Amino acid sequence: MQSPDTRLLILAGSPRPASESLRIAQVMQRFVDEQPGAMSQLLDIAQLDLPKWEDDAAEHETQALGALREAAEWADALVIVVPEWGGMAPPALKAALLALTNGEVAHKPVLLIAVSAGIGGSYPIAELRASCTKNAHLVFIPDHLIVRNVEQQFPAFPGDKTADHQRLELRVKTSLGQLITYARALAPVRPTLARALKAYPYGH
Repeated sequence: MQSPDTRLLILAGSPRPASESLRIAQVMQRFVDEQPGAMSQLLDIAQLDLPKWEDDAAEHETQALGALREAAEWADALVIVVPEWGGMAPPALKAALLALTNGEVAHKPVLLIAVSAGIGGSYPIAELRASCTKNAHLVFIPDHLIVRNVEQQFPAFPGDKTADHQRLELRVKTSLGQLITYARALAPVRPTLARALKAYPYGH
């Protein structure tokens, strides 16, 4: 019997429409769909009109929140593409992760990918690792990626690829392969791990 595909949710974490984060997320989706036994879904934070406070959410905001939670529940693992905004992760992305505290992503592995217009990108990785695991119970894998000088990376035309581009693509494929391996390894034990959420949903 063939095993079901491993399902990856790719979050483009910029609230800016047509962002470089979205472009890189789309590139990641192509790489994921090339992996044997893997499938993906992409959500663009810029297209999700999430509520600032759920208790006061309008109907369209509630629908956006439902779409986010449904996609997160569907996934076995996540790829989060996060831009660096003034040395920080965008508040819209953090708000989206704060909304996923009902077990939707609990004990699911995550690959973080930062993008930077320059040579930065490390700060949002450190920020998300430090502050986005407690209530969501995300499992950030040890590996992460930083796509620096992002506008020059992953050119549209294959003939424009340099040796550096090829090395970056190999690194991406390796990291995605690790994420999928983590997802498959955690899948059998996730129900057992999730039982503790009923007693300690927000830690102790």
